[in-house]
Amino acid sequence: MNPPPPKLTNKIPYMLAKHSVSNKRRGEMNYLNLFANTTGEMEFHHYQTLLTNGIKRKTLFKGASLVGLANIVPQKNERFILSENGEPFFITPVGTRGSRGIAWTEIHDLVAWKPEEDNFYTLSGDGKILNEEATHYADAREEPLFIHDTVLSWFQGGCNGLVVLDWSNIQPWEVVGANRRVVADTDKSKKKLRKALTPKYPEIRIRSFSNG
Repeated sequence: MNPPPPKLTNKIPYMLAKHSVSNKRRGEMNYLNLFANTTGEMEFHHYQTLLTNGIKRKTLFKGASLVGLANIVPQKNERFILSENGEPFFITPVGTRGSRGIAWTEIHDLVAWKPEEDNFYTLSGDGKILNEEATHYADAREEPLFIHDTVLSWFQGGCNGLVVLDWSNIQPWEVVGANRRVVADTDKSKKKLRKALTPKYPEIRIRSFSNG
């Protein structure tokens, strides 16, 4: 069931967000404020939609906010732009949470997703992995590292593990680190992970010496 379109208020400055993204190289993008604006659009029935899709209440309401809502327009390059004329999508930050996950210390991208769709979209493309610190936590605790196919699956798993947002530009160590046990969501993610972990050796030639 699709969440109904949000009541657009002044909480999301769509034009300002569009301007900030286009000028991100000049350091004008503030993802922390932008995500905070999206959380203000969440209403009771939006949380009900998430709960009915198998996400536990304690996952949504413990620690730093993990989901907001905004109107977006998906792009062909798996990016999205914010637009008041777009469709409502849930928004989840890509970044680093502080001690015990109480608050966000850094957000460097946003991912837009819907429970009923496998596809997801990033705002800038800078975020390659959702919850990248999971790699280090699993290694330190000697626990399996879970690789999820979708953002919904990650939420259903209690936000344990990670989601690779861009398989085309990822290094093996960024995904698995030093972990020896990795659990994939499906055969699809298993194949993607195996391909990413396959060494890509350069062409090696023998230098030839001439007597001339």
